[in-house]
Amino acid sequence: MQHSITSTISGKKADPQNPAKTAVVVPTTLRASLIQAVESVYEQSLDGTIHILIGVDKPGEATDILHQLKNKLPDRHILTIVDPGYSTSVRHGGLHPARDGGTLRTVLSYHANSPYVAYLDDDNWWDPDHLGSLLSAIENKDWAFGLRWYVHPKPRKPICVDEWESVGPGNRQIAMLALDHRLALSPVQRPSFRDKKSRS
Repeated sequence: MQHSITSTISGKKADPQNPAKTAVVVPTTLRASLIQAVESVYEQSLDGTIHILIGVDKPGEATDILHQLKNKLPDRHILTIVDPGYSTSVRHGGLHPARDGGTLRTVLSYHANSPYVAYLDDDNWWDPDHLGSLLSAIENKDWAFGLRWYVHPKPRKPICVDEWESVGPGNRQIAMLALDHRLALSPVQRPSFRDKKSRS
């Protein structure tokens, strides 16, 4: 029998009821690389609380990874783990066509207690200044994104900027995206976002 789990823990200096400076959504199948991904969020130089939301799309595997991440949680961060007990992705028997987490990216965006949401895949990691740079870039805008680096697998050193796959909106996929949370949660009637001036 599968059991669903939702848990939120907070560091000693974080209150989950107070909105965080930003939130980070991480859908995962609990690959070992999740540790490096989340630790890169823990190591952000950004002042303020970060609400990290991990969504488990392939339940029942490698739960020790989640325990490690809970034990390493910094004092100023909040960690929410959502494991529905089943997958919503067609990749693992669910109904949603998104193969990288099913509906979890959307569901966790609604759960985020922050005005901003950034997305991180469980096999990527961020430079310590990444979130701070995104928050600077999004000022007075509805969204911002950052290009990613291709990294050599052995020394884990950047080789070059990805100019082929994750090159921003309208070109292909978006590597790292931060949204004004209020905009992300408002109904969108057409493919483009409304500008902030027209939003009430």
